[in-house]
Amino acid sequence: MASPKMTKVHKERIRKALVIFLGKGKDNATTSQTLQSQYNIGRRTLQRIIRDLIRDGYPIASVVEGGSKGYYITITDAEFEEYCAQLSSRVRHDHERLADFKRAYKGKKSNPFQSVFRTS
Repeated sequence: MASPKMTKVHKERIRKALVIFLGKGKDNATTSQTLQSQYNIGRRTLQRIIRDLIRDGYPIASVVEGGSKGYYITITDAEFEEYCAQLSSRVRHDHERLADFKRAYKGKKSNPFQSVFRTS
């Protein structure tokens, strides 16, 4: 869903409402779809607002597997540790993917399937 350019006032209202509306604790996570629908915003806009709230000191985490899926405000040390581990794993996998991509691109010049990579 593409959302129109949001005014600063509108964004601030959504930020304040999100802090109140978001579930406290992992078991009360709120799905991205629910939040997008509730505030009539797109996925990327929601992600930016959540990221801004985290920068402002709100410990908002997300869960993507298990019974609860969505965003929530972290309230226990266990949730904090679990989310930190989840983010660390993502960073590690992204770093590995970046290294593989660089290796693949740099290796294309000596690749026996070089014709696949030609742009002309």
